[in-house]
Amino acid sequence: MPDKQQIRCSRTFGATVTSLAELTQAITTFNSRAAEKLRAQQGVAAAVGVEIRTSVFRTETTPFVGSLVVPLVAPSADTRVLVAAARRGLQRIYQPGLVYTKAGVVLLGLGCAGQGQVDLFSDGAADQRSEALMATLDAINSRFGRGSLVLANAHPAPRWRRREQYRSPRYTTRLEELPVAYC
Repeated sequence: MPDKQQIRCSRTFGATVTSLAELTQAITTFNSRAAEKLRAQQGVAAAVGVEIRTSVFRTETTPFVGSLVVPLVAPSADTRVLVAAARRGLQRIYQPGLVYTKAGVVLLGLGCAGQGQVDLFSDGAADQRSEALMATLDAINSRFGRGSLVLANAHPAPRWRRREQYRSPRYTTRLEELPVAYC
């Protein structure tokens, strides 16, 4: 299967969000997941797009969609670099007083790690430490479950998490949800 040309992670919130802090948590969480997918295909991203939106169904306010693409100095797969770029973009498009219902990030300009133009001013040792740190992060999350180790700004159980009480059973992927027949 060919590598993806862009990686997007966006969700509709289970509860409305008004504060920049909660939006930052959401963007950090989504960006961490997208970066994990990026590293799984041994890629790097040259830019990060961030998007926030209000509900189109609310009649008391005008719908708002804000999006911005933030280019990176050098292509990276480091979650910390990607989150920092997304946070800069979020701070520029955030409008206080609005009720947000959806947010997302998209990683753009994807390429293979180690095949791009080398930054003249980059520190090779720091790049290697970054790669080792991200490999360790992915290994821990792979072994103990996604979200076991996250960035400090990614809340483990946010208020805005989507509601799943109407979700269909996952019979094919979760043994604990498999129906039991008694004879």
